[in-house]
Amino acid sequence: METYNVILQKEEKGGYSASVPSLPGCFSQGNNFEETINNV
Repeated sequence: METYNVILQKEEKGGYSASVPSLPGCFSQGNNFEETINNV
């Protein structure tokens, strides 16, 4: 299993966004921290 760094950002209007710098184009979002991690 490979491990990647994920950058999480809390959004002003609620929820989180996430990106994976080592995987260009890999972005996701979620309503809470756990959902965002699962989505990314």
